[in-house]
Parts: sequence; structure tokens; C-alpha cells
Amino acid sequence: EKSYNLNTVYLVNRKDIEDLVDGLDKIFISRLSDFCAVKGVGAMTNKILMHSGNISIRDISTEFCYSEKHIRRLFLQYVGVSPKNFSRIVRVNYALRLLQNNASKLIDTAAQAGFFDQPHFNHDFRMICGLSPKEYMQNMSLFYNDAFKM
Repeated sequence: EKSYNLNTVYLVNRKDIEDLVDGLDKIFISRLSDFCAVKGVGAMTNKILMHSGNISIRDISTEFCYSEKHIRRLFLQYVGVSPKNFSRIVRVNYALRLLQNNASKLIDTAAQAGFFDQPHFNHDFRMICGLSPKEYMQNMSLFYNDAFKM
């Protein structure tokens, strides 16, 4: 019930997609508070966020002096997803912000967000958002329609 109330506070009556994404960020950050006490996990997630998801687990492993396997265990235990999936979510979130602020070509957005190529961008975007970037761009106006607000 606590998480439902949190979700309601952060998601109801959002004025646009950027405001909705900010609300989702607040929910995500509030859930991260439990593992901040664990040495390094909060700092690792912050490092991934600072790099917009474009940092390897090997680099994190080197910086924080944990094995990649141990980092994976920590993320699964405290974040609920692997560090790779966390990075993927952060990168797609960054791409969404790019699309909102500058609706340029999808290939340019993919490159700026750090994706290797367009198929990788399409695959990760669909995995995280449930639709392709092209479908998202075509339906983006739905997020601004008052009839569809919660």
C-alpha cells in the first residue's frame, strides 16, 4: 500500500511526458534508498546515471574494487535488476529525454544516447518501453492529451 501511495503521488495528473518521467525517476530513487546503506551500491548507480548508462561493468568493477559477479549480485539484491539492465534502462531514459527535447532523426538520437547502432537502439527501446522508437514518436501526442491523463 505504501508503494501504491507513492506511485499515486508521483504519477497522477502529470502535465506532460517530461513531468511523467520526472515522477517515475522519483519513484525509482525512493526505492533505491534501501540499498544506499550498502557500501558502494548507491555510488555505483550514481556512476551509471552520471554516464547516462554508457559505462561498462568492468569500469565500475575496477573503480569500486568489486568483482563483476559481486556487483551483479548486489544489483540483483538491492536494485532488482542486473547492472547491465539498469544501464540499459538509464540509456533508454536518456534517449526518451533526447526525443522529447529535440525530435531529430532516430539514428542521431541512438548515436547520442550511446547505442552501437539503430537495431540495438530499437531492441532496447522496445524491451524497456514496449513499443518501437518510431511507434513512440508517432504516438507521443497521446501523452499530451488530457483525455488520457490519469
